Amino acid sequence: MFHRKNNLIMIFPQERGISLHNCFVFFLIDVLILDQQMKIVEIKSDFKPFRFWNAKNKGQYVIELACPQSKDYEVGDKIEIK
Repeated sequence: MFHRKNNLIMIFPQERGISLHNCFVFFLIDVLILDQQMKIVEIKSDFKPFRFWNAKNKGQYVIELACPQSKDYEVGDKIEIK
């Protein structure tokens, strides 16, 4: 919250239900929910400011893309973080 446009990765010790809010974030973001194998299990595109969202699938990783270069990702893709 209250930050400039930055991408963010959240890592949880194990898979869990994901609930997010976008309060005080004044731009759209894309949210990727990943399972423990780093595979995308859910995508929330264009998550609008001042909204709440509950993912339908559990995840261990959450990636918030504040500056998506392209929308070249889809459910089932595997992500590698370097």
